[in-house]
Amino acid sequence: RAGVVGYVPSKFPEHAGFTQTVITPESRGKGINKIAKDLLAKKYDLKVLFATIKRVNIASIKANEKIGFVMMSDEEMNSLRSKGFLKEVDIRMVKTY
Repeated sequence: RAGVVGYVPSKFPEHAGFTQTVITPESRGKGINKIAKDLLAKKYDLKVLFATIKRVNIASIKANEKIGFVMMSDEEMNSLRSKGFLKEVDIRMVKTY
């Protein structure tokens, strides 16, 4: 096994979802993260994927940047935090297909 990928649908925007990927240490650096997320987006006709990551998880942030995810603006993240949708210790990244 190389890892696990999954998603939770989002009501806004349409065709969006929150994704979580866990890749085993021996499988990292082989493009599995990109393949898994791209297949997930294709299978469920997702146009937007979100990833919520702990600020201290630099490896995960870099892995998602490498496959096209970008950090939401501080303004967007602060708005999510003020509404209780994002913890202070987390960041949110997004990829549009």
